[in-house]
Amino acid sequence: MAAFILRLLSALFLVQLATALCPLLGPDFPPPRNVSQNPRFRDTLNSFSNTIRQLLSTGNSSYGPFDSANNTFSVNVFSTSSDAPLYEYHYTAPLFSNGSVGTKTVDGDTVFRIGSISKLFTVFTLLIEKGDMNFNDPITKYVPELRNSPRDTVNAVQWDDVTLGTLASHMSGIGRDCKFLITPIDFLS
Repeated sequence: MAAFILRLLSALFLVQLATALCPLLGPDFPPPRNVSQNPRFRDTLNSFSNTIRQLLSTGNSSYGPFDSANNTFSVNVFSTSSDAPLYEYHYTAPLFSNGSVGTKTVDGDTVFRIGSISKLFTVFTLLIEKGDMNFNDPITKYVPELRNSPRDTVNAVQWDDVTLGTLASHMSGIGRDCKFLITPIDFLS
């Protein structure tokens, strides 16, 4: 599944890169409308659905094995020109549906804890748009409110020393669930 997600992210990055370098939209190439009615798009969705069904029924795909008993996922494809999703597929592993805590059924409203995967989109977009010229800028240049955070050298982050590059590369020294501006004592009082 990780290989599939990595390939999907790579494809999305390449599409974004191609669009940034060669924007085709305009009078000669208007943006697509009614994508959901396009026969090629429908064929692609059918093929994708068949691939997912094969993956879930056999546990194998051209990208490798998939453990359907322990992995839950949700796919949602949307267009900015439509309020309704163009495609939705939700799968809840038996482990989750029979569990005693958390979500029992994955659907379009399920919130996933995705960790830092979304950071890739931000970093790739920044690299495409600006290059690496801003990577050494302190984060306080963009979020000046952090300058007023507590200055305890043991428990608080020294935000002036944190740069965009160190955030993007996980080298900033900020803990996973960083104690931001509220300490447990502040919270309880």
